[in-house]
Parts: sequence; C-alpha cells; structure tokens
Amino acid sequence: MASIKKILLCIFALFIFADLHAQQLMRSFQEDMSFVQYLQDKGQYQNAIIALNEIPVSTLNPSQQDSLNYLKGWSFYNIKSLDSSSFYLLKVDTPFTLYAKSRFFGAYNFIYLQYYDEAAKILNNLAGMNPINEETKYFEQAGIALLKKNYPVFDTLSSNFSYNFYALSAQEKRFLNYKKQLQGIKKRSPVVAGLMSAIIPGTGKIYAGKTYQGIASMLPIVALALLTNESYHKRGPHSAEFYGFGALLTVFYVGNIWGSVFAVKINREDHEKSINQKILFDLQIPLRTIFN
Repeated sequence: MASIKKILLCIFALFIFADLHAQQLMRSFQEDMSFVQYLQDKGQYQNAIIALNEIPVSTLNPSQQDSLNYLKGWSFYNIKSLDSSSFYLLKVDTPFTLYAKSRFFGAYNFIYLQYYDEAAKILNNLAGMNPINEETKYFEQAGIALLKKNYPVFDTLSSNFSYNFYALSAQEKRFLNYKKQLQGIKKRSPVVAGLMSAIIPGTGKIYAGKTYQGIASMLPIVALALLTNESYHKRGPHSAEFYGFGALLTVFYVGNIWGSVFAVKINREDHEKSINQKILFDLQIPLRTIFN
C-alpha cells in the first residue's frame, strides 16, 4: 500500500514539474516574442532575426512555430531579403491568425522577384476569405497578368474589381490605366531607325523617341564631315589630316547607325520598366493598408 502511495506521489510530482516546466517555456517564449516585436517596432529587423534564431524551435508547439516563422518572414521582408521572407512566411499554417497576411506577402515577394508562376500558385490556393481579401486576391493576380502582358487574362481578373474598397479602389483604377499605357507604347522598328540614321545621322534616335540624343549625335558627324571635306580640298586625299578626320567620321557615322538601332529597343524597355515599377509599387500598397 505504501509503495502505491509513493508511486502516485511520484506521478503527481512529475505532472506538477511538467506543468511548471511548460509554464516556464510559455513565459519564456512570450518574453522572447515581446522582445522581438519591440525590436521590430524600433526598425531593428536584423537584430530581431538574430534574436529569433536563438529560440530553440524543437521546444515550440505548432502555434508558437507559426509565430516564429511569421516574425522571421516579416523581418526579412523589411530588410528586403525577399527570398528568405517568402521561405518563412509560407511556412505559416492555416490556423494562425496572420495566415492570410503571410500568404499575400509571400506571394508579393515572388512577384517582385519575377517568380510569377510560384506567386500565382499561392494566390490560386487561397480560399474561404472575407470579401476584401477575395478581391485583393484578384487584384494581385491581375497585377501578375499585367507584368506578363497577358491582357486577356488581365481583363478577366479585373472584371472582378468592385471599386468599393478604399484600400483597393485607387490602385484598381490605376491598373486599367497601366494597361492602356503598356498597349500604347509604339512598336518602332530598329531596322527603320538604322536606315534613317544612315541617310541623315541622328534621325534614327529621334524616331526612337530620343530627340536630344539624336541631335547630339548629329552635330559631331556634321562637324567632322565639314572638316573632312575641307581637309580633302586643302590637303588632298592622301594627306594624314584627311585620313584622320575620315577615320573619325567613319567611327562616329557607324556608331550613330548602331546607336539608333539599340535606342529603339532601349527606349521601349525603359518605358515598360517604368510602368512595371509602378505596378509593383501599387501591388504592395493595399497589402500594407489591409494587413497593417
């Protein structure tokens, strides 16, 4: 009988010890989280990551692991380490209160990194959300379609825009304008630009939309042509001066042609890049408004 009492007392003591240990771990974790959030509030995201790395993951329950992964992902997002940010944000599981935020920002990171298919997959798998999050999903998907210049898909997705949510309406309207701007970029021919500059130096760059560059490339060629002509008549076709000016004229003339060819491509790419940067910026604004 006494031995049974001893066994029961031992079991009871073990339960008490386990409960105290669990409370200590919980208290320690909560203190760690408070400290990490303090660092984040101060903008010390690198230090927050260091503090989070010190927490032993093996001692955490699933909910605590979600908190850890979210805070790590958010810290990496704020130091613009987007690959690492997505790695941790996408580890966050469904029951976690910030699951939707983690998924949306994880997808946005991939969009910014031009991993469009991966981002689309994350967004496609989001379901059972409230109306504003559902429309945010269509908005982010429409942004991917714009960046890929897939206008039919963009039209389908943008048809879901209600323009009823303050956090989304301005950006939704801008997306429609970005589509018009992208479609309105003139498709100029590099061959035509090269031929124009071969006939009249600099005009190919003017055709490409680089008016000042066209004028700037025309002036030295005209000046060299005049000097070469003068040298020819004064010094003769076999003079060193004529050869020198003639060689410089040839270099500038050929460079003017090739410069016009590349100017067409560069001008279009610069225009598209400028619009794409605006799209990326507008993709982020609603997320910061809705989830912060």
